[in-house]
Amino acid sequence: MLCVIAACVTGRRWLADSVRQSAEGTSERTPMAFWPISLLVLAYMQLVLGAMMRHALPGFSPVGFAHIVKTHITIAFILWLTTGVAYWRMRRCGDLTLSRPAGALICFVAIQIGLGFATWIVNYGYPQMLASLSVADSYLLHSKNVLDAWIVTGHVATGSLILAVSSLLLVRLLRRRRVLSFSVSS
Repeated sequence: MLCVIAACVTGRRWLADSVRQSAEGTSERTPMAFWPISLLVLAYMQLVLGAMMRHALPGFSPVGFAHIVKTHITIAFILWLTTGVAYWRMRRCGDLTLSRPAGALICFVAIQIGLGFATWIVNYGYPQMLASLSVADSYLLHSKNVLDAWIVTGHVATGSLILAVSSLLLVRLLRRRRVLSFSVSS
């Protein structure tokens, strides 16, 4: 997250003139910072819950593990809905430096949910509710192969990508608000 913020702050778009030029022709409306902050908090919660699942201690109770799994899944779908609302809010302001990352987040979270499902199958087999599918009968858990490692690593890396893009969105939004407040006051 700090690397993303440092890259954003030291980039050429950070200069006031370039931000003013990119803000020309867009509405003076700046979306509330609530949505990017909520994206950042939800993405961080997902990373923490995922780490708890991945590194569960042997003495961890099955009920506690099931609770973490259900919370992880619920927050994943809340995050996906929140990215949709954030995109809609960022799109309305007309600034492409806000709406493009917000639109990409919708795709990243959708990919993340798919990778999460695949990771579950790789690690634990098909969920009980899908056990009646014909594909589930033929699936056996084997030792990890390269494809399994790619799926799990992709899931972990995409989670970090979502956190990084959420922090980028928040930093750009705060910068836009500051530049527009200076241009209105001068």
